[in-house]
Amino acid sequence: MIANRVGDFGMLMGIFLMFWTFGTLDYYRPGEIANVHFLEETVHEAHEAESHEAEDAIGGAESEADGHEDAAPAEDEHGSLMLTSLRAQEHSEEAIAAEGEDDHADEEHGSSHWPPEYTNNDHIATENLGVFGQAERMLEEGVEVDFGPFSLPIETVIVLITLFLLLGATGKSAQIPLFVWLPDAMAGPTPVSALIHAATMVTAGVYMMVRSNVLYVNADVTSFIVTIIGAATAIMAGYIALGQWDIKRVLAYSTISQLGFMVAAVGVGAFGAAMFHMVTHAFFKALLFLGSGSVIHGVEHGHHHVSHHGHGDHHDDHDHHEEEFDPQDMRNMGGLRRNMPITYLTYLIGTLALAGIIPFAGFWSKDEILADSWLAGLFGQSALQQVGGYIALGVLLVAAAFTAFYMWRQMELVFYGKARTEAAEHAPESVPSMTIPLIILGFFSIFIGFINTPKGFLGLENIFGAGNLIHFIEWSVANVHPYMPQGGVFNPLIAIIALTLGVGAIFLARSIYGNGKAVTSNGRDPLAARPTTGAVWNLANARLYWDEIYFRFIENPYNRAGAFLADQLDWNFWHDFVHNSVLTRGFNALGNFLSSPVDLGIIDGAVNGVGRLVRWFSGRLRLVQTGYVRMYAITVLVGVVFVIVIIILPLIQAG
Repeated sequence: MIANRVGDFGMLMGIFLMFWTFGTLDYYRPGEIANVHFLEETVHEAHEAESHEAEDAIGGAESEADGHEDAAPAEDEHGSLMLTSLRAQEHSEEAIAAEGEDDHADEEHGSSHWPPEYTNNDHIATENLGVFGQAERMLEEGVEVDFGPFSLPIETVIVLITLFLLLGATGKSAQIPLFVWLPDAMAGPTPVSALIHAATMVTAGVYMMVRSNVLYVNADVTSFIVTIIGAATAIMAGYIALGQWDIKRVLAYSTISQLGFMVAAVGVGAFGAAMFHMVTHAFFKALLFLGSGSVIHGVEHGHHHVSHHGHGDHHDDHDHHEEEFDPQDMRNMGGLRRNMPITYLTYLIGTLALAGIIPFAGFWSKDEILADSWLAGLFGQSALQQVGGYIALGVLLVAAAFTAFYMWRQMELVFYGKARTEAAEHAPESVPSMTIPLIILGFFSIFIGFINTPKGFLGLENIFGAGNLIHFIEWSVANVHPYMPQGGVFNPLIAIIALTLGVGAIFLARSIYGNGKAVTSNGRDPLAARPTTGAVWNLANARLYWDEIYFRFIENPYNRAGAFLADQLDWNFWHDFVHNSVLTRGFNALGNFLSSPVDLGIIDGAVNGVGRLVRWFSGRLRLVQTGYVRMYAITVLVGVVFVIVIIILPLIQAG
């Protein structure tokens, strides 16, 4: 697909610029502290806690402890050695074990159990730092990057790098305008679709941008563009999903929409929220895709059952019915909850999780993105970030309402009401090898959201712990806490608004598609049958004409350019001119040139010359022969005498 190749180009250009600028592709080098600010804050808090404990335990040593505490932060500021760090606290059990072995040595030398450790990277030369460390130091120093004929400020270079990486992410994570490939990717087997769409390849672009957080934090323009692209993709794909009949195509556009939520979170600086939604989305979207596979399998089985037993709505035209029946078309379903109870219950869990209904997993992660967008609007460090935060909040709230609406529309079309075909009426429940994974994913779709519960919500942080996922990644994601202390705290206003929109959208979908009204008598959507909403639904059903726009302005020009290059450049120029005229004719001319003087003149001349020489010499030698015997006898006699003389001459000389 062209979209993926464009994304690959952006990724390669971003990598090239990054390597040219920093001389490495390692975000961090060995020995480098990944999150300096977080470590310094943590160590400072640890020192304060130790100070308070020391004051309580030893009142008389208060002044000495205060002096020590005053010196430690000063050393932090100058990149000095720290005698206490978070790693020491994490490995306290090992220290206790070692204490018993080295007790006497410690008493004699008065040494600490812990070697000195750095709390920042000031002792490391710039060229030995990774990309992030070099970027921050170069920004502080105002470095210009030399590209040979010209140079650019480091701020501009970082913007270019992040823009190219964003282009790669839009191709890999299916964002506007490079998303058209993803709905077609669902044509494969459903388990493959579940993994690709939910948890693996399509999230790579989001993960890459989260890992590149330091670059995006220092590129306000790019972050604003990321916010706009993510929010626009979320609402666009959610709107398109409203008008689809294919059960897997609805989920495909839903995936694009949820990826838009994650990308928008990256844009507003909510990197932890983006990763949180990526984790929760993986479970309930995999559940929904596998559930759709169970539904398709059951409908196909029911269709084969009807065909095998010789009855059905279109048995008179059996062959034509076989060609037209589509087990993925939701118009051929309905009432499946009675025959497929496990699939129905697990699919309901996935639907509520995707819709962001409390307490399912999607509620917690989606609410955190919305809350961080609100905080970005209030406390953003730049005007662009504040504007982007408000835009993301408003657009994503509408996208969340779309999500709840199209997912409940799908529930009504697939599971509720009466079976609209005999295939659906005879659809059986799937085998345990299909339902057991659904149950497992359903369990995680309910409880996986509690791995990152916010503070201040009914005391849940006392049960599950607050922000566990954030704590897990905060050592490597430098800006995982963008809006502290407000970040990570439950925002009831945003949650109530989002939950009200989600529940309201579900009831609206229920009122339109429920009670057997999911499909009209002529096979149309109820929204399409209404004059007031028909145009809106038809536009969603046509996928906003993205495919037509893509084919007209990208695919067809690309094909025409490819055909032109194939005909003119490849065939006419390369084959006819270069191959035939230049290479073939040139080779023939060179061969003809070499054949006359070299082959005929030298090689053949040498062979023929030897023959002529032999013939000439033999002709001259032939004149010696006279045919007279006396001449031959005299010649023999002369030869014999000559030989005898040669033999006896040395003897005469010796005597």
